[in-house]
Amino acid sequence: MGGLVLVEVDATGRRVLLERMADALLTRGALVGTPGLSSDTLVEATPHVEENTPFGPGNGLAFTSARVPGVTGSSLCLARVKEPIDCGAPDGTLTEFAAMMVAPENQPHLAVRTMARLSRMAASTEGRVLLSTWGEPAAFRAVLSDHLGDHDAPILAADLMRPPVCTLGPHMPLREATRTMMRQRFDTVPVVDNAGVLLGEVSCDALYQLGMPDFFGQLKSISFIREFDPFEQYFQGEAGALVNDVMSREPARVTEDATLVEVVFLLSVRRHAKVFVVREDKLVGVIDRILVLDRVINV
Repeated sequence: MGGLVLVEVDATGRRVLLERMADALLTRGALVGTPGLSSDTLVEATPHVEENTPFGPGNGLAFTSARVPGVTGSSLCLARVKEPIDCGAPDGTLTEFAAMMVAPENQPHLAVRTMARLSRMAASTEGRVLLSTWGEPAAFRAVLSDHLGDHDAPILAADLMRPPVCTLGPHMPLREATRTMMRQRFDTVPVVDNAGVLLGEVSCDALYQLGMPDFFGQLKSISFIREFDPFEQYFQGEAGALVNDVMSREPARVTEDATLVEVVFLLSVRRHAKVFVVREDKLVGVIDRILVLDRVINV
């Protein structure tokens, strides 16, 4: 894979940043002389050109890719910006480093793996020091090559997951828990103890099931009892409960080395809303259906 490293890039926003990296790939990178390619073509081929599109994965890193018909090899441009800019990262961090990858249209896995390995660098203390202090692009390219690893390796849970941004405690009142879920717009949230150990999950589906009479599940229609409201009494009674009283103790959990097919099996066949990634029982990441689709289709 061809690679370029840019330092102290002066960019006022995401569009300018993308243009700087696209220009570098076309004038100094492996794409020099490729017919039909222009800076605008590359920028528009990325899924993150629109300002309202979250440009992650976060931890100060923004990553995007362009899948271009006719391109046979992959190219990567990594840039360190002169002043951090807001690219709408999911975790709210400003972008200090950005990467643009150009890959063959039929090889989306290359971008997923590259983004995952760069994301791990940005999330680790050692990696952030490396990203923040490199000075000589040629020397850094050699280090970067070591971190990017083997592109023939399978995609793992660690490559897909996002860090958990919302958790509940087992002794949290249900009123507070549902307010937290509402603020974050999450319908399934992990429950962890003070040490970060995954204990279970609370989901809107489970909460609704608690308030639904058993016979509801057998009905084809509720037209003949539509005035009957079983939820008024339920919400009055359950409002004083704790998370520990209502959580499921069997969430979908995997380790970081679980493969993509294992994750998809839990999401699609077992119908779990989220898969939680654990390291020595401690929650380290979350994967849901839209995240997998976004990684595979849009990265």
